[in-house]
Amino acid sequence: MADNRCENLTWVFSHPYIKPFSTTSYTKTATFRITLLSLLIAFGLSLLLSGCSAPPTLSTKRATELREAFVGREFVFRTDWYEKFTIHKGKYGHEAILGTPEGKEPSLVQRKRAESPGKLQASAGTLAHISDVHSSQNWLLKIYFSTEKGQPGEISIWRFDKGIHDDIVTVAWLEDQLSQTTIEFLDRADGEIDQIENALPAPPPQPTLTAAPKRAHTNTPKVAPGPVIKDLEATASPSQVRHGETLKLILNYSLVSGVEGSVEVTESRNLLFNGKTLPGYPKQKAEHKHSGPQTSIFRQKIPLKANPGTYTYKGEVCIETGCIRRLTRFTIRQ
Repeated sequence: MADNRCENLTWVFSHPYIKPFSTTSYTKTATFRITLLSLLIAFGLSLLLSGCSAPPTLSTKRATELREAFVGREFVFRTDWYEKFTIHKGKYGHEAILGTPEGKEPSLVQRKRAESPGKLQASAGTLAHISDVHSSQNWLLKIYFSTEKGQPGEISIWRFDKGIHDDIVTVAWLEDQLSQTTIEFLDRADGEIDQIENALPAPPPQPTLTAAPKRAHTNTPKVAPGPVIKDLEATASPSQVRHGETLKLILNYSLVSGVEGSVEVTESRNLLFNGKTLPGYPKQKAEHKHSGPQTSIFRQKIPLKANPGTYTYKGEVCIETGCIRRLTRFTIRQ
């Protein structure tokens, strides 16, 4: 009887539409699949945890150097900065797009996500200062800031390829990442002046003596240093103005030409409100000037329709060796 039952059972499960069935093999297969799935889940979780909670590789010493170099420094945003923006290789953009490998187009999902940049943290032209620098992951560096109105925010810098390491993340590297497209430090103009002053031409070659023929030696003419702008001040006077009154946009600086004659100087004035340039600005004027103290004034009558609030005046002076700029604020009152 047992043999007949086995034969009947085999016949039933050998039907063309049903494969033979074995309880033992099914149990072994199910156990194997469950075990394999558990291993895959454990492996995936380990990868996720290792990527998300790995300790930062930035040393305490380097982190302290970054804080000492950047905390308290004032800057102005060169672009509107949103909550989901980040910096990668010096360029800013939406976090959904910026991680796309070079040479590969963002996917439809990425482009869709990029349509929602999140909350606006600061408009272009907003003045702010750095409050902290912190490395929370081995691929992420965060710069915390506070605007002039006390609004907090943060700037994230990603580095996926080589991570956040002491040999990469230096004070100069971080300043370059921030300054390429995102912000402009207000104290950087002083560095530009120093750079111009220190970048003097190499001394002329000294005359050499020869045994024959005997002849007089002519000294090479000295090369004069290039022109330099010093002590630039941009002032808006008065600092508080009402509709119908006249605002004076003043530029004070010293020109050291280093050569006889005049030097071409281009002065630029720009007015911004809520990060946006006002109509008719910037205003530029180019003329030749001689060495010495320089003062120029542009008078702007405040129109009756001007919005009350705090405005930014950006004054800039350019010569052949470079440009320097200063920013100040003034208020239009009711």
